[in-house]
Amino acid sequence: MIYSLWILLSSWLVCTGWVLSAIHQLNAVGYLASLALAVAMTCILIPWTQLSNCFPRLSWRRFRRPLPLIYLMLVLMVLAGALIHPPTQYDGLCYRVPRMLHWIDAGRWQWLHTPDGRMNISATGMEWITMPLLILTKSDRWLWIPDFISFLLMPGLVFGVFRRLGVSLRASWSWIWLLPAGYCFITQAGGIGNDLIAVPYALGSVYFALRAREGNYLYLALAILSAALLTGIKASNIPLALPAVVAVVPALPLLLRRPVLTIGVLAVSVVVSFIPIAVINHLNVGHWSGDRDNSSRMQLQSPSAGVIGNGIMMAVGSLQPPVMPSRGITKSMVKRLLGEDRYRNLQEAFPRFDPGMGEIAVEEGSGLGIGVTISLLAAVLLQFRMPKSASYANSFSAIILASGWIALMVYMTKMGSESCARLLTPYYPICLAGAWVFLVKRQEVVRNMAWRWIACASALMAILVLIISPARPLWPAQTILEKLASWHPSLAIKRAVSVYKTYGTRNQALQPVASELPQDASVIGLAVEGGELETALWWPLGSRSIIHVLPGDTLQDLKNKGIQVICSNRRALKNLWSLTPEEFASRFKGVIIARPKATQTVMWGEEEWIVILLGKLGENNTLKVSYHSL
Repeated sequence: MIYSLWILLSSWLVCTGWVLSAIHQLNAVGYLASLALAVAMTCILIPWTQLSNCFPRLSWRRFRRPLPLIYLMLVLMVLAGALIHPPTQYDGLCYRVPRMLHWIDAGRWQWLHTPDGRMNISATGMEWITMPLLILTKSDRWLWIPDFISFLLMPGLVFGVFRRLGVSLRASWSWIWLLPAGYCFITQAGGIGNDLIAVPYALGSVYFALRAREGNYLYLALAILSAALLTGIKASNIPLALPAVVAVVPALPLLLRRPVLTIGVLAVSVVVSFIPIAVINHLNVGHWSGDRDNSSRMQLQSPSAGVIGNGIMMAVGSLQPPVMPSRGITKSMVKRLLGEDRYRNLQEAFPRFDPGMGEIAVEEGSGLGIGVTISLLAAVLLQFRMPKSASYANSFSAIILASGWIALMVYMTKMGSESCARLLTPYYPICLAGAWVFLVKRQEVVRNMAWRWIACASALMAILVLIISPARPLWPAQTILEKLASWHPSLAIKRAVSVYKTYGTRNQALQPVASELPQDASVIGLAVEGGELETALWWPLGSRSIIHVLPGDTLQDLKNKGIQVICSNRRALKNLWSLTPEEFASRFKGVIIARPKATQTVMWGEEEWIVILLGKLGENNTLKVSYHSL
């Protein structure tokens, strides 16, 4: 029941976001009205007895065994990290949360005037689900809740899907605790990434599709909604709808029994899927993906290069240990393995191919990790010590499992991103179930004492990942590392200090710039390349509006938009405008009033920003500024 409620709630939130946006009421009043309506409908349609039973009672006895106990520890550590630290996920802070702030400022979704096309063309599912948290709390500190809920839902959904697809009872029980220990899951569980949240939709689409064969129309509707939500989170998830499509085929006749209800379910599914953004992208740029000219270099023209490149990066992400001794070691190993010529040819066909592995598993790039991978490989090797057992999978289950791998191959042939290991997060559960069923014929290997020890050790490594995570460290990282740096100033320690410091301040990276803005400046122009962490400029929410300034904009354009102050940095002015700060200020007849410094990423390092006060904008629109720099 709890899984059904999550699917229904997610669908409601996505539909609410589009509806409020359509009527220009994307605000607290609109969401409070929607919440009241949702509560009233829930009380009317669902009896209290059923509603009270949807949240199972927590039995502490189930956590007496090692694997469940480790999972409970991971949950508590994820929760502690999320409560202590603000969100730091880079994609979330550089374009997903900022575009939400732009929509709130406008009172609706809109096609933004921005140098970062991702703000317009990317799927909006995660944003609509988290939007009420941002609007009602006026803070981004609680945007991790949907990912945390998804992490809590994983064990039950993994068990339901694995059992119905041919994984034995005991093996399914082991994997419901072990699989969530994958690094891509635990590193995102307390953050604002939009990969983990798709896992319950991917699993739910198959789970409800299989249960719909029992003749229950509700399960069929939930399967359709789950698959639609899966695609609405991210376009890269579209191939993963294939296992659900295959699983739901036997139950499709149920749609004809209730035609009116079916029309409603299909209509809602369209709204919560990627289709609305695909249509908008086609209308604005002429291509459903929003990247007609492949400017992002993510659309691959060579399927073989995609399979090889993505396969290598997936393998690297699956072998990621909690800590690596040095950076770049995997890239050099891949170069030696392929040879310089083959490596160069692969990069030409796969421009964003990057098999590098960081020193620490982080949420921006982590895959399954070495723990889950070793547990699977150990089962493959140790199974021959076990007596033969009957197969648990039938032919229909085998087809569904094979379709999961086919979906993975479709992704690999079409999409070329350096973040392959992370983007495949929703694919891992169904693909691992397939690998287990096809490769581990003697599933009672989970009784083997050696495998149990390996599984527990693998899960324990996930605890270390959470402790040392730069995004949400559970130890006084900066204090200890700075002392070590003063005692032994090695390059490795200096880099560690820089990484933890950058992550620790990432949520407020541009606060030095925000503090230099005139207090009565309500409309700020931001002239950047795209990818800047502009969220700090918006706080407190409602105090000012941020409008992007592009090279084609004129001073009159800025006046028409009410822009009073412009912020930029030397890197953007050099790469995008080909101007010095002084030339840029002169172009808009402004004066530089501050030159703050800010650090957004370790790669960019500390950068000089400029704050420019524009010339007189009108008799009733002058600014009072009292800065020493004037």
